[in-house]
Amino acid sequence: IRYAISDPFLNFWFRFIHANKSAVEMENYEYIRRYIERDFTVYSGLELESLFKAILFESKQFGKIGGYWDAKGHNEIDIVAINDLDKTMLIAEMKRQQKRYSEAKLIEKSHHLLKKLNLKGYDIEYRGFSLDNLVETMNEYQA
Repeated sequence: IRYAISDPFLNFWFRFIHANKSAVEMENYEYIRRYIERDFTVYSGLELESLFKAILFESKQFGKIGGYWDAKGHNEIDIVAINDLDKTMLIAEMKRQQKRYSEAKLIEKSHHLLKKLNLKGYDIEYRGFSLDNLVETMNEYQA
């Protein structure tokens, strides 16, 4: 069983502040600042992924939403959303900057997943989600 804190404020607090409780008590704010700077890129990427999953969830267009990684850990797909009624599937990758997204790489990474799921007749859409297209995506998937 895996638990996660869904509130962004509490998530940030426990990840960066509570984890450095001793530094807070010593008023070593420079240490905390450096700690946040070191890990914030990874942290914010995960938060961005959660935000896009929430957008898709709220759209009510999909029956299943999650991520995927193969057994060897070589191919990780950030978001897989499936609509079995309309036979559609969204495979998406998160990037903080849209220019870092490569549809060709995402298609290559998804081959194992598609073989495993064996969803014949499904329309598959490949997308790159980023801060650059956040508002556009929110508007596109409004419920």
